Amino acid sequence: MNTSEGLVLLASDATHYYEELERDLPFLVVADLEAMYRGFDYMNQLIADRDAILVPGHDPAVLDRHRRLDGPMGEFVAVIGGPGGETAA
Repeated sequence: MNTSEGLVLLASDATHYYEELERDLPFLVVADLEAMYRGFDYMNQLIADRDAILVPGHDPAVLDRHRRLDGPMGEFVAVIGGPGGETAA
């Protein structure tokens, strides 16, 4: 998904937490370890080649790494991009 800050990679369950990619650390439960690592390689390639912004599926650190939405929902929602190109994460 393109935003005014760049391409956003919504990883969902492909990586639950930033740490999994940053430390090459498999998730606790995995059905196919080789496939998981191929997914990690693909995500890392997208991040490197396209300067993509990774949003993992379950990491509360998303709220620390991106601007929070103004207002009462800011406790739960981060914003990537600017006016006209915002994407809530």
